Amino acid sequence: MELMVYREMPQEYEKFLYNFLLMYGVRKNFPEDSVSLFHFIKEDVGESERNRLYREYFSTDEWEAFRKKENERREQIKKERRQEELQTFRKQICADIQSSQDMYGIQDAIARHLSRLYSEREKAEICLELLDSYLEKDCKVKKRTAGRLADHIVDLFAHGALEWKTVQEIINKMEVVADECGKD
Repeated sequence: MELMVYREMPQEYEKFLYNFLLMYGVRKNFPEDSVSLFHFIKEDVGESERNRLYREYFSTDEWEAFRKKENERREQIKKERRQEELQTFRKQICADIQSSQDMYGIQDAIARHLSRLYSEREKAEICLELLDSYLEKDCKVKKRTAGRLADHIVDLFAHGALEWKTVQEIINKMEVVADECGKD
């Protein structure tokens, strides 16, 4: 039967072996052959099929070690994706900053981004880092922008993303000036 599947339907051969290995009693009746076949096809099947084979053919310790390794791999992938996302976010903010014509535009760009980041601490930290790098001692900030920045910074503090000392340092660097229209 195996030879027929191999010759007549080679694309189905691994599926045939996979199903054979999971049949009741195969491991018990063909211990050496089934383990050899398992090692032969384990890397060539899909992830869910591989997990079923591993569960069937690994010892409890091997299975637990495999699961631990898989979880670590998934966490690493998740961490790498998050880093890529943060880099993309930083590039977006930097592009907005680059397109700003003056310090007021830079402050507005950062305030716009901060307004959406109450639950994303890492992104808020990127915004605040950039804001801090552009705010010098006694930096002039338009009243409207200063209000928006202060609101966002205090909200971040309220959500636990900032310490009060950091809030004070940022606010103390700002010198509020009138908006263009002259309204205070």
